[in-house]
Amino acid sequence: MVANTKRILDLAENRLVVDDVTTGYLDHPAVRNVNLQVASGEVVALLGANGAGKTTLIKAVVGLLSAWEGSIYLNGEKASSPTFKRVRAGIGWLPDTRSIFMGLSVEENLRLGRGDKELALETFPELKPLLKRRGGVLSGGQQQMLAVARVLASRPQIVLADELSVGLAPQIVDRLLEELWRASRRGAAVLLVEQFARIALDVADRSYVLRRGELVFDGSATELLSRDISDLYL
Repeated sequence: MVANTKRILDLAENRLVVDDVTTGYLDHPAVRNVNLQVASGEVVALLGANGAGKTTLIKAVVGLLSAWEGSIYLNGEKASSPTFKRVRAGIGWLPDTRSIFMGLSVEENLRLGRGDKELALETFPELKPLLKRRGGVLSGGQQQMLAVARVLASRPQIVLADELSVGLAPQIVDRLLEELWRASRRGAAVLLVEQFARIALDVADRSYVLRRGELVFDGSATELLSRDISDLYL
């Protein structure tokens, strides 16, 4: 009875619930028995070394992989729809590759998004002078700003951000994370996947650490910052 009551509370209080999920590729499990929750209005960091299973778990949440065991709940409902329907239902997904159309201009990229172009430009005014420039000739930081602007302009209820910092200058990373933090304060549930802990923990409220596909830490960002976490990555 206690377990059932807790499950109801989890689904009522959290926009994203990963419930005892195991998944992977072919017959190899990459994550095992993972439990994770993200509530409206908070940033949660999912950390771990390269190959720990972070991206695999995100792919299961967004619907690119199925859960072999356990369940994923989005906004209180068990997730069973394909990726495009999850995105239409309010999931903002930022994969670990630049998710823009390289042959289209910045303005055209924004028009193809589900959100308001003007809101995107309010979020990242740095893009205003670049509206006629093709995505493929933007710098890496500008491309990632465009990707984040397009997602946030749709006012998603859940944001899944996978390794935004890869290959970017620290000031650009700070700018991107600032806007994800602002989105959380407007009510979004943000799951921030990072290999580099300090980057994510600067804006996170809570954190999880994956090691070889299993959760080895679940606690506040402050608690994780106060300890030597190198042992969690080994």
